[in-house]
Amino acid sequence: MYTFNSCSHKEGESIAMYVAELKKLSTECEYGDSLNEMIWDRLVCRVNDRRIQRRLLAEPDLTFKKAMEIAQAMETADKNVQ
Repeated sequence: MYTFNSCSHKEGESIAMYVAELKKLSTECEYGDSLNEMIWDRLVCRVNDRRIQRRLLAEPDLTFKKAMEIAQAMETADKNVQ
């Protein structure tokens, strides 16, 4: 559980890769039905892009699915600009 909760989004790591790592780490945590909520929490709290984090925190009624959509869309937009 400690490893899961302390896992941070690394520089250069895509949102999808970060969530995949969280899912892998969660296998020993027995979160059951609350798994998506726990991953959602880690995504919002530990994402390394402050713009994405601020956007997620500003979103009313944020779900895991919506958080993923927003984060990935912002990530893609940033790549397209570069």
